[in-house]
Amino acid sequence: MFRNKWLILLSIGLTGGSTIVWADNHQENPSWYILPQLGVMSPDESTIAGFAGVKLGKRIADSLDVQVGYTHGQTKDRQAGYVSSEYSQDALAVEALYELFTIQKIKPFVIAGVGYSKDDFVAQGNPQLAWQIGQPTAFANRDENTNSWLLTLGGGVKYALSSNKFIQADMRYFFSDSDTDSSNLYASIGLGMHFGTVPVKYTAVKPEPVVEVKPEPVVEVKPEPVVEVKPEPVVEVKPEPVVEVKPEPKVVKLRNLKADNLFAKGSAVLAPKAVLEFDAAIVASGVDLKALKMVKVVGHADRTGNAVSNQKLSERRAEAVKALLIKKGVAENVITTQGKGSTQPVTSLKQCPKSLVGIKLSTCLAPDRRIEITME
Repeated sequence: MFRNKWLILLSIGLTGGSTIVWADNHQENPSWYILPQLGVMSPDESTIAGFAGVKLGKRIADSLDVQVGYTHGQTKDRQAGYVSSEYSQDALAVEALYELFTIQKIKPFVIAGVGYSKDDFVAQGNPQLAWQIGQPTAFANRDENTNSWLLTLGGGVKYALSSNKFIQADMRYFFSDSDTDSSNLYASIGLGMHFGTVPVKYTAVKPEPVVEVKPEPVVEVKPEPVVEVKPEPVVEVKPEPVVEVKPEPKVVKLRNLKADNLFAKGSAVLAPKAVLEFDAAIVASGVDLKALKMVKVVGHADRTGNAVSNQKLSERRAEAVKALLIKKGVAENVITTQGKGSTQPVTSLKQCPKSLVGIKLSTCLAPDRRIEITME
């Protein structure tokens, strides 16, 4: 009961503490990463001590990481009948980490794996106590070590600090067929650091098919007979004063930029394919980005979730598009941004009733999640 109560409370504290830091500009990083960890271990119901470890991991599929790790834990606890006792475990394990879902930058996960462990137990007997109870050999000195296969099983949470760093907190059971200790409970927290950066993939935009336009047939027009007309007397007409009329600026509005094609769910970081979506929209509009005099970027969100969070998310998404426009050559001083949150939906309650939930509701409300750009 001691082990379950205190380590569960500590694990909740570790996982909760890892979520108080806010992170921006995070994308999934496929490169290898290293994860040093510290925490506590409990080999039985009355003992708790510290341990240290390190993992090497890599993302191999959507929501799936593989982690190879080494841990060393050691306890000193005086057991009844012994003057002193010491237990240690060295474990090497390969584990699969599966992320269940994503809330902002928080990713709860389950983890399982297999490995190999070395368990050592050393205890100094108490001859005096043995004689007192009339069993001289009851508490002899012990020096035991066992090597065995082990199974790991547990869960935890990851929190992204940036595209290259994250916090991981977890609680795992180590099960083995060791004669020394068949199960250990570990609670740990660590800082993961990727060796590489997030790659941005660019692919060529396929040109629109060329439609051949056939010329209209030429119709020969016969000239009308010439009729001689006497000229009218010439009346000198003074020209009207020339009034210079400045042409009206060309206003272009890009309204079909769907947020789901530009950002991951709940994120304000442009996805790699967002550059392709944006380039295609600019090519279709025919505008010259470097000649623009005014650009207004407005972000919109759907009605699900918290209204304050939706407002902030729409503002950060508009700022992300502004940064992309600047990279494309638009002058920073001509760009303004605004977030409308969920205040200006394009769908109605009749189209997307409250009875819809989950994926059906999210799909129905997709037109509300958008970016509108006005350019002159």
